[in-house]
Amino acid sequence: MKKLLILAITGLVLFSSCSDEEIVERREDKIEGTWEFEKAFYKRDNALFRDNVLEDFEGDLIHFHADQTAIYVDNSLDESFDGDWFVVLERYYDQDDVDREFFLDMEFYDSVNDESFFYYGNIQWLTKKRLNFTAWDDNGEYTFKLRKVD
Repeated sequence: MKKLLILAITGLVLFSSCSDEEIVERREDKIEGTWEFEKAFYKRDNALFRDNVLEDFEGDLIHFHADQTAIYVDNSLDESFDGDWFVVLERYYDQDDVDREFFLDMEFYDSVNDESFFYYGNIQWLTKKRLNFTAWDDNGEYTFKLRKVD
């Protein structure tokens, strides 16, 4: 029992002593790979309900590469768009408590329409196989649930 307690304390100290950079890198490692949209919702500002917009993203894929480049494959347009991505850690201090929030920022260049499009979002949930995040635009917010396919 004593060994278990020492092991638990050691693990807690190691976990809490990670730098911000190490914490972000662990998130980035989980994001690397190919993801498909499993659910997509949109809620306009001041709206009571959100709309299911999965049909706009059905069959689309996002390939996140280790060098923080990305490729967005748009199934409906039969096109792919190059871009970049990164994870940002924000810390909020409330007296003695520290709260961490992670953001996923993606920007792609649409060569068909000669313009950029982007998703700046808050990571709600991230595992090696699931990614849930909320992204905002000028009129409301998207809620995405993605599943890793590779």
